[in-house]
Amino acid sequence: HLFGEMEGNSFAAMIMRNTDATHLPSDVFSTPGLILEVDRTRQYNPGLGETAGADGILEDDPNTAVNEAADNLGIDPVGGGLLTPHVVRNNPATAGPDTNYLRYSGDEHVLLGGTDSADIIIASIGDDTIFGDVGNDNLEGGFGNDIINGGDGDDIIRDAGGDDNIKGGSGNDAIHAGPGLDLVLGGAGQDFVILGTDMGSEIFGGEGDDFMLGNKNAERILGNEGNDWIETGTFDGAPGDNFDEIFAHDEIDGHDVFLGDGGFDEFIGEGGDDIFVGSPGRGKMAGMSGFDWATYKNNAQGVNADLSIPIVFDEAPTLPQNTALDEFESVQGLSGTRFNDVLSGSNEDAASLLPLSQGGGTGYLGSALDAQGIAMINGLQAVVGAGVTSFAAGDIILGGDGSDIIQGNGGDDIIDGDKWLDVQIGVFALGDTNHTGAPIRLVNSMKELTSEVFAGLINPGQLSIVRTIRTGTTAGDIDTARYVGLRGEYAFSATADGQVIVTHAIEDALDGSDQLRNIERVQFADGSALNIIVGTPYNDNGAPTQGAPPLNQPVLNGTAQDDLILGLAGTDVLNGGAGNDILVGGAGANTAVNTYGDNFQTGSNSNNDGSSNFASNWAEAGDSGGTTTGQIRIDDGNNVLRFYGGTPAASFDGAQITRTMNLATATSAVITYTANPDGLDAGESVQVQFAANGTTFVTLQTITGDGGATPYSHTVTGPFAANAAIRFVTSAINAAGEGVSIDDLVISATVPAANTGVDTLNGGLGDDTYSFVRGDGNDVINEAVNATSGGTADRISILAQTTGIDPLTDLPIQTISGLSAFDNNTGTNNGDLVINYSLPDGATSVAQTITVAGHFNGNTAGTGVERINFNGATYAGYALGADDYLISRLDTNNNRTIDLSASTVN
Repeated sequence: HLFGEMEGNSFAAMIMRNTDATHLPSDVFSTPGLILEVDRTRQYNPGLGETAGADGILEDDPNTAVNEAADNLGIDPVGGGLLTPHVVRNNPATAGPDTNYLRYSGDEHVLLGGTDSADIIIASIGDDTIFGDVGNDNLEGGFGNDIINGGDGDDIIRDAGGDDNIKGGSGNDAIHAGPGLDLVLGGAGQDFVILGTDMGSEIFGGEGDDFMLGNKNAERILGNEGNDWIETGTFDGAPGDNFDEIFAHDEIDGHDVFLGDGGFDEFIGEGGDDIFVGSPGRGKMAGMSGFDWATYKNNAQGVNADLSIPIVFDEAPTLPQNTALDEFESVQGLSGTRFNDVLSGSNEDAASLLPLSQGGGTGYLGSALDAQGIAMINGLQAVVGAGVTSFAAGDIILGGDGSDIIQGNGGDDIIDGDKWLDVQIGVFALGDTNHTGAPIRLVNSMKELTSEVFAGLINPGQLSIVRTIRTGTTAGDIDTARYVGLRGEYAFSATADGQVIVTHAIEDALDGSDQLRNIERVQFADGSALNIIVGTPYNDNGAPTQGAPPLNQPVLNGTAQDDLILGLAGTDVLNGGAGNDILVGGAGANTAVNTYGDNFQTGSNSNNDGSSNFASNWAEAGDSGGTTTGQIRIDDGNNVLRFYGGTPAASFDGAQITRTMNLATATSAVITYTANPDGLDAGESVQVQFAANGTTFVTLQTITGDGGATPYSHTVTGPFAANAAIRFVTSAINAAGEGVSIDDLVISATVPAANTGVDTLNGGLGDDTYSFVRGDGNDVINEAVNATSGGTADRISILAQTTGIDPLTDLPIQTISGLSAFDNNTGTNNGDLVINYSLPDGATSVAQTITVAGHFNGNTAGTGVERINFNGATYAGYALGADDYLISRLDTNNNRTIDLSASTVN
């Protein structure tokens, strides 16, 4: 950083860099009253009677016969009392004489020089210059306007007062600037820096991960390179990196943490994924490049924080406590307090989060959360989803404890009502230089570590920033996701793991498609709301429990209010009850497992003990016997596949047995069996082989030796053929009684599942919506048809799938490839309404069926479900739009249909 380099430079430093001079007064044009060195042979004070040697050289010149250093007596000044001399070289805190201690207590402006060892140097009241040089030094500036140079090594530097210039140098330094107008330059290494209480001081952190504690009146704190912790002292703006205020290219990728102090704070993150810890009072948080966070973990009451409030560059004074006045620029993550919060996201989306060169506008390098950023925060992977390596579509908003109201605004947001972002300082073991182990201690502020750091008990190099996603513990809190549109504008679905997806399904959508976790309600512009009830990945049908975890779970029952009930996978029963409910049955299983098994229970080559049959029988080759004789036998007496030994060896050499299965649709397979070798000698074995394509065999296991029954499992990958084969090949086994037994052979193949999840949706009272997407299975709706039991505007919502972008509108093209509706018992008064539809999915489009049970029963036929909605899909070239279409109530020519010509707006 140019400013940092200029501030750290001086004429004295330039002279020492370009000559062999070592310790010069930092004000090189001044003459210090004394030059005192820890190494007295380097000390020269002519006013004390010393001479400079024959040539004025203090050190010996090996090219002369004269020892020029002999006249350098290293005389110390005499002064003070008998017990308080001006110069003390023996440390009173240690026993015996010392060679690393120098303390001056006079009133001269002095230069104090150290050595390449661990020195202790203490100055007095003058304007002094101190050099620690190499080594882990302990330096004290005293009073006066001092210039302290720590040099290389892990130094501890203090100053009692005065306007000081403190340069830590390389190493992990602990610096306490003390009172006065101070300039602190941490230098390379991981530094721990504390300012005094006076106004106008500055810190340049330098290279490395620095920890800096300022004061309310600090002029400026700059983190510079590294992942820095900046605590207090941000009134005048605290840049996390090098403050590239002219070009703002954010070339330093520092992942910094900023903590406010309750007054006005201005955080300038620059590059990297920064975290701003807000506090009471007005604040400005500029993230710039990187995925940046604002968290209010330390606030003592709930906050109202809105990432869409922009920064106004003014010098307005600090206002009373009101976090709603916080201003943000390019901040993508928001985390609340442990109280009841109102949290609102930005309007950024995937386009605006791109780098500036690609048309984005939230940072020169863009504001994507990448794999490094996900891994840097413990627990964030679970928030963004297993296997997700990046996120750049919107905001991540975390509520924490309390009953929060969260509004994502534009973009595709991730919203979790219970998670919250914590950031702390971790203290790691002294030898754990990369901080890969568990921290031995966690603290929330540098203030908790100050005494131990300056006592030398904790080295600043042991510290690292620990970022963690935690889960709120408030029981019974009700978190609400709030949306800017009306209820009818949104589509609802769920992922396999219970994440609720809310999509603003209109052309000019203000909200995107949000992912909700730990949210109990969704609320809309008119104040109406839906209680969220999410099922399990199992059968939520109330049937007797089976297995562990139980395959069958309780029925999903709604409340007396308006509910959004989502069934997830499995065969579910959803009861809406009273209220205008939305029922989403959920998908059936995405995959199924077909098993091909042989337990060898009978002496037959055609046993089928799995859910599917093998494509062929066992076929032997190279064996003289049949199924139950020869070297290879299916032994129904012992219920195993047995490979026998005997003499002559040539009669028991190289036989094999093979069987095929149709795995053409499988995506993977697992082969399991047990094998029991009995007395095999060196070179004797049975090989287990597999051919995914039916012809090219690979060896999975070689069975040899002598041991008990051992289970084996092999995962094999495709592509698979319809004649995929398992084969056992035996070598010569030359002694009777020797052999190998195979048992419990199972090939488990994972294949795409059909639409087998048959959900039962019971709407009950109110105007209910039944929501479906591709893969939801063939579901049944029970909606009463009499006027007192059902609503008057019950609807079926079929959510079409996105298949492309319309080049004219830049909107998704959504299509339905097949659609029909009919009375399954035409001409009577007891028929069901059956709706068949299919959605594009390449060549594997699967038709789905929705059955409205008893829709045409009785005198009020046709009123069980009155409307159907396609959420902007197209069918046969007809734009279905976002309207509700009537389900025909007439039995024209004994054929019920969906009337696409008659519609009524939501």
